[in-house]
Amino acid sequence: MDKPPDYHRRIALSPSWRTRALNTLLRLTMRRRITQESDVSALRREYEEIDARYFQVAPDVPHAGRLRWRAGRVDHFAGQPARARHALPAWWIFASRFPNAHAALVSRLCRRLGARALLPDYRLAPEHPFPAAPDDCQRVCRALIAQGVVPASMVLAGDSAGGNLALVTIHSAKAAGEPLPSCVVLLSPALDCTLTSRSMADYDGHDPMLQLSTLLVLRRCYGQSPHQSGKPSKQSPVWQTGARQGLSDNRLSSMAT
Repeated sequence: MDKPPDYHRRIALSPSWRTRALNTLLRLTMRRRITQESDVSALRREYEEIDARYFQVAPDVPHAGRLRWRAGRVDHFAGQPARARHALPAWWIFASRFPNAHAALVSRLCRRLGARALLPDYRLAPEHPFPAAPDDCQRVCRALIAQGVVPASMVLAGDSAGGNLALVTIHSAKAAGEPLPSCVVLLSPALDCTLTSRSMADYDGHDPMLQLSTLLVLRRCYGQSPHQSGKPSKQSPVWQTGARQGLSDNRLSSMAT
């Protein structure tokens, strides 16, 4: 029997000077800004200014503009058809709240893969607490399928909080018996909103952008929905087990089965 192909490999990379410079910028700006007394609207404006100043979309990738569907509002990027040995997903739905930074990333993906991409402009907390954001992402997926897009040609992706949205959206679609995208791509996703894993304390202060006190503030803003009161929260796609429970050696267990 032939040996099955390896679908993953471990890569050890040293940070480039650009990465080190970006991490320094994040430590000096974003990580210090969010406190218990922070004004969410002011922070949002400030982050949008930083996002617009430092990130640009790939110039050779068409931006099809901002579309308005019944599903909501989305940014649409389109790459050239890819010449690949294997069929590639044609549609990427990328959940993000840094429109320029992630549009720059997504536009380059479109260029390399010959794909199209949508960036949903979902509703924001605390004005629109959970589950407003994943509901909006799910509506975008439904709208694509309703227009004839084959689910197997779709990829749902997200970075950080967007990774949380992507996985919660998949869980919701699966629970509703709806067609699922071909796969999910999660970049440093925020999955355990309980914030109780040991790594939260062990690595607090190491991340250039977020620290535990920041995450506690953001969680409070995001999870104010009265629909979650007294019920297990679906906003944590991954659950942490206690040190004295039977699964303590397997610290994380997936909510999706």
